[in-house]
Amino acid sequence: MSWRVQCFAGLRELIGQSELVVELPPGTTAGDLKKYVELEYTALSGRMGAVRVAARFDFLEDSEALPEGEDLALIPPVSGGSPATETSDRIRLSSEVLEPARVLDLVRGPDAGGIASFIGTVRSVSRGRTVLHLEYEAFSGMALDRMRRIAEAAVQEFGCLRIAVFHRTGRVKVGEDAVVIAAAAAHRDQALRACRAVIEALKADVPIWKREFYEEGSSWVGWGS
Repeated sequence: MSWRVQCFAGLRELIGQSELVVELPPGTTAGDLKKYVELEYTALSGRMGAVRVAARFDFLEDSEALPEGEDLALIPPVSGGSPATETSDRIRLSSEVLEPARVLDLVRGPDAGGIASFIGTVRSVSRGRTVLHLEYEAFSGMALDRMRRIAEAAVQEFGCLRIAVFHRTGRVKVGEDAVVIAAAAAHRDQALRACRAVIEALKADVPIWKREFYEEGSSWVGWGS
């Protein structure tokens, strides 16, 4: 069978192309696909353990069979973050400068007794090197879908009223905000816990990758950096 496989960030650069077409037998698992790609591209030797396979905007377990007729994606570890895109007013990827006050306004209301926020800002020094700027790359459809799911799950788990998540894409300067999260709830503890849960989930499971640029070069953060 034939599958089209999209590749992103540092993995795409090591392979040298953004899309693969692979021919594998029916019943091939996600783990089998990873082994196949690692054997085909020697630059990936020893690196595929941390890569996940996605289909229909969901991650597959290594033991799961690849769904027939579905496009796949190889997702290297994320950064844990084009024209603006969104799934709702409160979930957004944007190449434009973020406005934290706007994000807070999206969750305010007379029913909210507490609003907690997190702002992730580009710092000038990372791992002992001077950072000139960052670039964020996203698998936008899947990223927006997972951001929405994460927000909805936090609303349910912590009894929040509203959650907003904005994340930058493209080039982000030192001192600019890369991510803004706001959670509104009747009580402060609900809002604080939800805000923390959202940023931790975003850093772990949303396919947004960060590349740091220095005077001496650049590196992808999270994998191969």
